[in-house]
Amino acid sequence: VYETSKPTIVYKNDGNILRLPLNGNIELSKYFEAFDVVDGDLTKYIKYPQIDNTVLGVNTYEFSVFNFAGLSSSIYLDVEIVDEVSPIIKVYGVFLVWDSLIL
Repeated sequence: VYETSKPTIVYKNDGNILRLPLNGNIELSKYFEAFDVVDGDLTKYIKYPQIDNTVLGVNTYEFSVFNFAGLSSSIYLDVEIVDEVSPIIKVYGVFLVWDSLIL
């Protein structure tokens, strides 16, 4: 007896690009789930790529899962690193600069 059906991996936010914070914590498990007809829930066996979130931009990454028979499925997803933190401006003093014309 052998298994021929591959597991299924699902991106829960389908249709939307995955946006992750610049230099922030990355918690990918909340965006994906995986299952198999024979093995059931395989979500904890999803293989996540090492995502570089130190540079702004969009990159494509592979997310995969293997079932206990060794069959695998993968999805490729665009991941955008975004900077959503507003800059903080602090004023330490007031400087007045002006040009005077000498007539």
